Amino acid sequence: VARPLAFHYANDSNDRSCTESFEFLLGRDVLVTGVFDEGKEVNSVYFPGDGEKWIEFNTGKCFEGGATLDVEVPLRNSSTGIPIFIRNNSGIVLRGNEFAD
Repeated sequence: VARPLAFHYANDSNDRSCTESFEFLLGRDVLVTGVFDEGKEVNSVYFPGDGEKWIEFNTGKCFEGGATLDVEVPLRNSSTGIPIFIRNNSGIVLRGNEFAD
């Protein structure tokens, strides 16, 4: 079920998902950010949860929660076509037998 970030991070004063971004959660552990401009290579993404870590699904790159960061979004080279991040310690399999932990 798609949910706004505020559903799980209600006390996060940095959350801008309701006002100026297109980020949402699938459940609690999957963060998705929309890219709506053709040819866009970088997107500003807010990662919720101070002290949490988010792992980019395609590359395994780790991002710190509680911060807005510029993230490369080369859609042509992506296996999913959209930027997807998995919350660390979620138990979701990233590749093969690797877990987000």
